[in-house]
Amino acid sequence: MSNLAMVKKDVIDVVSDKVAEFKQKGELDLPKNYSPENAMKSAWLILQETETKSKKPVLQECSQDSIANSLLKMVTLGLNPAKNQGYFIPYGKQLTFQPSYFGNIAIAKRVANAESVDAQVIYKGDELEYENVNGRTKIVNHKQTFESKMNGEVTGAYAVIKFKDERPNDAEIMTMKELEAAWSQGYGKSDTHKKFTGEMAKKTVINRLCKPYINSSNDSSLFVDAYNDSRNTKAEQEAQEEIEENANSQVIDIELEEQDQEESEAIVEDVPEEELQPTGTEGPDF
Repeated sequence: MSNLAMVKKDVIDVVSDKVAEFKQKGELDLPKNYSPENAMKSAWLILQETETKSKKPVLQECSQDSIANSLLKMVTLGLNPAKNQGYFIPYGKQLTFQPSYFGNIAIAKRVANAESVDAQVIYKGDELEYENVNGRTKIVNHKQTFESKMNGEVTGAYAVIKFKDERPNDAEIMTMKELEAAWSQGYGKSDTHKKFTGEMAKKTVINRLCKPYINSSNDSSLFVDAYNDSRNTKAEQEAQEEIEENANSQVIDIELEEQDQEESEAIVEDVPEEELQPTGTEGPDF
């Protein structure tokens, strides 16, 4: 067994045991077609390719406790990084897991009974008509011309969530000023935001729209804590550019045996560079 395989076994075994414990206690309700084992296999392939800002492998630089916790949060949220539903983000010695906007849409469909979540960019010259009804925002009409889109100056974005039940649609509208304020919490207006302003705006407004429905639609404190922890981490704020280019009341936490952790960390340090390359299906293109 290679050194990397031994590290993988230590971490995956710990997470698998924790997942089994949560399921046995009835604290974890996973999607019907979700396989924690397959998700972790996909995640491990991606982690072998993931590097820190200093171009060092996260499996070498990040603590094994944080690697295990990031995998556990991924499983708790029922997400799979192979479907671009989340990202592993290194922050110092800590590895974190953050749902992508695809992940937020998947969660909203699952726990908030959403049928669809869509977003549109608002360009200078567009005419957007909306109204607020009983605390909900309703998009009445969005008139966009070819000229306004060609002009390319983004002035805002909106997202609409449509439900499978009788609930009316809801929407979130953000001005460019609000979008830039949100981006400034991380890297600010990075090169990614400048080059792909429209796409970044849609992702941001979708995340903002989905969050309250996700938080209010699931009775599992384990799920809600994992979701909010993954969003509130400082790494999320400081890694927006890296994502694109490259826990609270009930803490979900895994602590590896101290002796095992020391041994595993020593093992990782000796892993040759070639062993850190993927050997099977490639992970998502970040």
